[in-house]
Amino acid sequence: MFKVLFVDNDATLRMIGKKAIEGHWDDCKVVLAVNGAEALKLALKEQPVLIILDLIMPGFDGVETLKKLREQGSQAPVIFVTAREDASELQAYSNLGVKAVLQKPFVPRTLLEECSKILDQKS
Repeated sequence: MFKVLFVDNDATLRMIGKKAIEGHWDDCKVVLAVNGAEALKLALKEQPVLIILDLIMPGFDGVETLKKLREQGSQAPVIFVTAREDASELQAYSNLGVKAVLQKPFVPRTLLEECSKILDQKS
């Protein structure tokens, strides 16, 4: 069984993501976090193979959380989800090693397509 960490302060988006991913992969467990601090703890404990990370959250934002995840040794690929649309900002995220950026609200099928691209590369 592999694990995906889904980090978003929006409970509805967390549940949509969890249902879509676990419904698509029988051998996947989605671990949910509400903020960056919780994500850091869960990433150490659960060792996810993929992290889906909200960009704008209270406390640590997505960029800060990603930097801290890397500092603690996580090399899991990251997909950012964000309501931002500024193209120059989106390019900066890819420069941080983010594999994909999805606009909110995302379509579950689009989320699964991006997850599949990354997970297929890992297997």
